[in-house]
Amino acid sequence: MKFDIVDLNEFSGQAAKIYSILLEDDSLTLLDHFFEDNNEYYLELKEIAAKLITMGKHTGCRPQFFKEYEGAPGIAAYQDYPPLEAKAAEMKKIAASINKAIKEKDLMIQNDGTLINTDYLDLEI
Repeated sequence: MKFDIVDLNEFSGQAAKIYSILLEDDSLTLLDHFFEDNNEYYLELKEIAAKLITMGKHTGCRPQFFKEYEGAPGIAAYQDYPPLEAKAAEMKKIAASINKAIKEKDLMIQNDGTLINTDYLDLEI
């Protein structure tokens, strides 16, 4: 399945570009789906949106904002919940495709976070 990387202008700003994934034949990004699927957690989603705005417009995407090795062997995170495990597996495939495109120089990240791609860019999971 092919996918695109979409700049989320409502969150992006001078400090960082915030992106989501748009799967082929879908009208919503994965972030949009996340918000729709979890709309009963309105206050938590509002906090997530505020943090994304803060990263995009003020602080940038600092390493301390992210958990490295989440779900790695020996860490019981998403593995105990099959729907979440499926989403995590999908994200790993997406990340691998993006990393491959960067390594092959079909996708480049400029200093301001803007993505530049060649005509050969083929993002697929």
